[in-house]
Amino acid sequence: MVHLGIIFGIVYPILAGLIGWYVKRHDESVWVIWILPVIFAVGLYFVGPLHATYFAPVYLCVAYLTYGLSAAN
Repeated sequence: MVHLGIIFGIVYPILAGLIGWYVKRHDESVWVIWILPVIFAVGLYFVGPLHATYFAPVYLCVAYLTYGLSAAN
């Protein structure tokens, strides 16, 4: 249980933030931000605990916040 808490609470939000930062810095399409939450939700639907799908919107929000707060080139 601790491992899932570390992964869902620390690793994935950092990854979502890095994706948002990357999209802003490299002028990628904003739709790239949706990759992590969608893959995460689909993966949990098939393999993981369904109550953890509530993290998908959190990761999307973290990515959008990082995208919006990142400085442009």
